[in-house]
Amino acid sequence: MSLKEKIENAYNTTDYEEFGQIISNAKNEDPDKLIDAGILKLMINYLEKFENVPKEDFEKYWLQAIKCYELIAEMAKTESTRTPIGESGIVAVIAKAHKGYNKACFGNEAVFKLSSSTYIQILRAYANICFDNEKNRDLIFEAHAIEKIVPFLQQTDDLKLVQIACGALCNISMDNEPIQNEICVNGGVGFLRSLIVLSKDSADETYKDIAYASLRVVLNLVETECGLQNFISSGILQLMIILTKQYMYEMKNKINVSQNLQIIEIIINILDTVVENENVQRVILEEDLLEPLLLLIEFVPEKNIFDDEEDETSFHDLKKSTCKSVISVTTNDVCMNSMLNESKQYSRFVNWMIDDLDDCSPEREEIRSTGAYCLGNLARSDESCIKLVQDLKIMEPIMNLLRSKVKLFDQGGQPSRDSMKVLHALVGTLKNLCLAADNRDIIGETGLIELISPLLTNIFAQPIHYLCVGIIKNLCGLCENNAVRFMTGKKPSENSVVASIDNTETIPYSYLLTLISRSTSENDTHVRNEGSRVIVNLVKSLWKKKEEFLLLYIIKNGGISCLLSLIIGIPILKSKDEMNENENEETEDGRGVRFDQVPTQPQIFPILQNEGILALILLFNSHEKETMELVKKNEEVLVPQILEIIKLPSAKRRGSSSAISLKNNLMDKDASRSSLASLNTASVPNELKNNACILLNHLINDGSNSNIDFVEDENTTYAGIKPDLLRELATQIKNKIA
Repeated sequence: MSLKEKIENAYNTTDYEEFGQIISNAKNEDPDKLIDAGILKLMINYLEKFENVPKEDFEKYWLQAIKCYELIAEMAKTESTRTPIGESGIVAVIAKAHKGYNKACFGNEAVFKLSSSTYIQILRAYANICFDNEKNRDLIFEAHAIEKIVPFLQQTDDLKLVQIACGALCNISMDNEPIQNEICVNGGVGFLRSLIVLSKDSADETYKDIAYASLRVVLNLVETECGLQNFISSGILQLMIILTKQYMYEMKNKINVSQNLQIIEIIINILDTVVENENVQRVILEEDLLEPLLLLIEFVPEKNIFDDEEDETSFHDLKKSTCKSVISVTTNDVCMNSMLNESKQYSRFVNWMIDDLDDCSPEREEIRSTGAYCLGNLARSDESCIKLVQDLKIMEPIMNLLRSKVKLFDQGGQPSRDSMKVLHALVGTLKNLCLAADNRDIIGETGLIELISPLLTNIFAQPIHYLCVGIIKNLCGLCENNAVRFMTGKKPSENSVVASIDNTETIPYSYLLTLISRSTSENDTHVRNEGSRVIVNLVKSLWKKKEEFLLLYIIKNGGISCLLSLIIGIPILKSKDEMNENENEETEDGRGVRFDQVPTQPQIFPILQNEGILALILLFNSHEKETMELVKKNEEVLVPQILEIIKLPSAKRRGSSSAISLKNNLMDKDASRSSLASLNTASVPNELKNNACILLNHLINDGSNSNIDFVEDENTTYAGIKPDLLRELATQIKNKIA
C-alpha cells in the first residue's frame, strides 16, 4: 500500500489509537512526500473534530492530537515544508484547537494531565513553522496565538514548558514588529524579567538555559519602540548588566564556561542594540552600571579556559562589542560631566591607552582605541577640554601613545589595521582638545604639529589625513605661536618676527601643500577644503602677529590658489594662461595639476567662501602688490563669483553676528567650531556680502592699471560693467548691509 493510500484510508479510521499509530509511523517518512500524500489535510480534518468529540472520549482523542502537533513540529524542521504547512491553513486550526483544549481542561483531570505535553508540542510546532519564514509568523499573529503563548512564561513549575515557550516566542517574533508589540502588550517583558532573575546567584544550569532563552526574546523585542520602553522600565537593563559580573566570576573559576559565555554574549548583543538610546545611556551612568562593562573589557581569562576555538573567538568578539557600547555611553552629556567631576573612570581610559605600549596585539589595540575614543567623547565642550589638558594633564599620555604609533611609519612602514584604528581615535581626540582656544598654545608646546605634519605626505596615513589637517587648522586658529611653528618647523622666538625659513622642503607648510595638491588631483574635496582652511587660519594669526615675511611666503608658495579655490569652488593651482603656454610643465613648486583632473562643477559653501575672502583681504592689506599680481591671473573666474555673492538676497546665518569688517572683530571671530554650511544658492549671509564688497574694492582700486572688462555667461546681468560702475555698485550694496 502506498503512502497516499495509507493516508486516505486513515480518514475512515474510527479507532483513536489506530489513527495515532498512523501518525506515529508517519514520522519515519520523508516530510515532503508526506505533504504530497495529503498528510496535512488529514490532520486538519482530525483536529477540527475536537468540538464534536464526546466528553468521555476526549482524553483518547487528545492523545492523538498531541501526536499530530509533534508530527507538524518534526516536519517543519525541513525548510521546504514550512511554506506548504503555512499555506495549508493548519496554523489557524492549531490555534483554534489550543483554545478549545483550554476549555476542555476545566473539570477534567485526565485531560488536564495532558496539558504539559500538549502545550510543548503546540509550541514546538509554532517555533519550527516560523523558523526563517516571515509569512508563517504573520499567520500566527492573525490567528491570535500570541495572547495564548505569553502566559506560559509564568508557569515556572514546568521549566521545560517555559523554556520551549521562550524558544517559540523567539522564532515567532523575529523581525516582526506587530508580534513584538503584541508580546509587550500582553506583559511579556515583565514575565521575561522574572525568568532572568531565576538565574541570579544560582548555579543551576536549567535556570541559566531559561535566562538565555528569555534574553533571546528580549533581543527581538527591543527592536521596537514599545519593546525598548518596556525594556527600560522593567529593569531588565540593570539586571542583565549586573549578571555579567556573576557570569564573569564563574568563568574565572572555570564554572560552566561555555554556558556563561553564551549568556554574556546575548547580553552584550542586546546592549549593542539599545545603547544608542539616550535613556539607556542615562540609566547606565546614573546607576553606576558602566563598571561591570569596564571589568568585562579588562577581563583576561586564563589560557585554555575555553572548550574550543569558537568559544575563544566569541569571547573576543563580545569584548569588541562591549568596547563599542562603552564608547556609545560616553557620548552622553551626563557622562562628560560626571566622569570629569565626580569619578576617576577617565583614568581607566588613560591606562587602557598607555598600558604595555610594546604589545600591539589586536585585542590590546582594540582596548587602546576604546580608551582614546572615550576620552574624545569626554572632550566635547571647552570646559571639559580645558580640564583634561590643563588640570588632568592628559597630553603627556596621549603624546606617548601617539609617538609610539607614528614610529610605525618609519622607513616606509605600514601600521596594521588595528594600529590605524588607534591612531584614528587618537587624532580625533586631539582634534576635539584643540577646539578650546585656551588649550592651543599648551598643545602646540608638546610638539604635536612637528610630529603629525610629516604624516600628511605618507600614503599609508591617508585614513587620518583629514583629522590631522583638522588638528592643525584648530591649533593655528587665533594662535600666533602655533602659526609660526607650522610655517617654520621651529618654536617661535619671543618678541621677534621671522625673517627667513631654513629647509623649506621639510617645514610643515610644505607637507600641507603636497597633501592639498594630491587631494586635488584625487578629487578629495574634504581634505582639500580643510587644508585650505588651515591657510586661512595661518593668514589670520600671522597677520595679527605682523609676520610679514611668512605672509609673503604663503602668497608666493601656493597660498593664493588655495584661498581662491575656497571662493570659486574649484581648485586653481595654475592660471589659465600658464596652462595654455606650458601645458606639460608644472608650476615652480611642482604641485600643479591639470584642470581636467579636477571637478568641472564648482562646490561652493558660503562659510568657505567667507573664510577665503577674509584671508585674501588680509593679504591685500599686508602685501597688496604681490597678492594682486596672483589674483589678477584668475580674475575672470573670481570677479563673476564675487558679483554673484553680492547680487544674491541677504540671509543671516544662524548664530551669526553682524557683518564682519577689517576694523572691528575680524581677528576675534573664531569659526573653528562652525560646521560647513550647506550650499545655498537662494541667499547668502550679510557678512559674506560685506566682505565680498571689500574684496571687490581692492580689485577696483587697481582698475587704472588693469582692464576688468570680463566676459560672463549670457544669463549674467553684469557682463561688461566697467570699474567705475563696479565701484559704485559695491559702495551702494556695502552701505545697505553694513
